[in-house]
Amino acid sequence: FGYRLGAAYEIKEYALRAEIMYRSQVDHEASGTFTNDDSAAVAAFYGIPIGSSVSASGTGSLPQSLELNLQSGIAPGWLAFGSVKWTDWSVLQTLNYTITNIGDQEKNFFWRDGWTVTGGVGHQFNEKISGALSLTWDRGVGTGADIFSDTWTLGAGAQIKHGPGVLRI
Repeated sequence: FGYRLGAAYEIKEYALRAEIMYRSQVDHEASGTFTNDDSAAVAAFYGIPIGSSVSASGTGSLPQSLELNLQSGIAPGWLAFGSVKWTDWSVLQTLNYTITNIGDQEKNFFWRDGWTVTGGVGHQFNEKISGALSLTWDRGVGTGADIFSDTWTLGAGAQIKHGPGVLRI
């Protein structure tokens, strides 16, 4: 089980909005089966014939996170926005599991905490068309044992109001 807890504040006259959201860590326990699909080595060494299944179980934790979102009007028809999110990925150092006949296993991650930072601007061109641009940096959680590195993302979007519907791109 986990929970989310948040608070928000708004001043409409300035298009000012602030929100903070906390998500708790969630611990998982799972059980199922391991099937030896094609490994002759597993069949020979552990006695699990190819095509057969044995029971398996494991435990792991998904991280807590804290996110702050802000926006504010900066001029008539213009809006600036941004967010900062911290995710406690360092809680997932290893994934521990057990496979019958094979024994205790460990998948190593050694992840570090993640940070995601976004900033952007939006503009209402007229009553029917508006658009936004944003730039996001996401710090990779890898520590060299995997391939999760930093990423930069440029985002663009548009909204067109026409008739009874709205088209968002």
